[in-house]
Amino acid sequence: MTVIGNVATFLDYLLPKTFDLPCNQEDKVDFASKIGLLSIRELNTAMKDPLFSGARWPFQQAAETNPLHHLWDWSDLNQHYITLRAEAIEGCDEALNDLGWLWLNVQDENSRELAARTLRLASNKGNSNALYNLAEQYYSGRGVPVNLPRAVELYEQASIDTKEASLKLGMLYEFGHEDRPDFEVDLGKAKKWYRQASVDGCCWGSYHMSCLALQESLPEDNPGNALYELQNLAMLTSSSVAISASEQLMHYFLHAGFAGDYEPLYIFWRDYAVEKGSYWANELKRQDSIPLGRRTAATKCKLRVVPL
Repeated sequence: MTVIGNVATFLDYLLPKTFDLPCNQEDKVDFASKIGLLSIRELNTAMKDPLFSGARWPFQQAAETNPLHHLWDWSDLNQHYITLRAEAIEGCDEALNDLGWLWLNVQDENSRELAARTLRLASNKGNSNALYNLAEQYYSGRGVPVNLPRAVELYEQASIDTKEASLKLGMLYEFGHEDRPDFEVDLGKAKKWYRQASVDGCCWGSYHMSCLALQESLPEDNPGNALYELQNLAMLTSSSVAISASEQLMHYFLHAGFAGDYEPLYIFWRDYAVEKGSYWANELKRQDSIPLGRRTAATKCKLRVVPL
């Protein structure tokens, strides 16, 4: 039997025949807070690929994205799982990654070992999303003990092709890890990885790099460039990073001082953030209409959105 045949036989043995997980009273599968990356396949490529015939393609066509982003019903997930399983046995690394993502995110501890095994198989085929998802498993401790050195190693490998890995490394070096207080925060390394994420086209990388540049503890950075970049990010249409950037600008000009010279800029970005849908900006606007002595601590807060 060939190596490919051996792997197919192993996967046929390893992967359950059906998506055999319990569902709640509404016939929906319980997910944990979702982490990791799903595979993205171009629609024009998918239309030419016979693997997309059958159960998978209608979901892909309807949402123009990976169906696992929005499937919750047990029957739909089971149908999609059967197709993913068949693709994985045929050697599709994207299907292996998606199966690993699924086992990683369902509320079932016994499935986490399946997640690790399928993600390793996909990463051995060069799938960078699978490398990232393995890093997420070691970072979060789902089915394995938290292992930050191993997570960092895998994030670094994945960062060659995955901007989310660079972003996650930047966040880890800036904020640390809540379950590992001994992990050494390093703002220099954080800036390096944020910069890499930004170069790779990640808006959140640009956002976090700009926020760091506004800190007084980092005099080598240029606040003017940071403000310019935050303004560009704030002008993005219908984007969560646009809300965060406008909130950051609002906060900066609120506390800039200079005898109120920056008050018009604060008001502009406050109202702009309100239009974007910022709860914090809306609360500040409401507080601004209340006499000073009766205000809450809302104006003293700084909200910094951290994407996961």
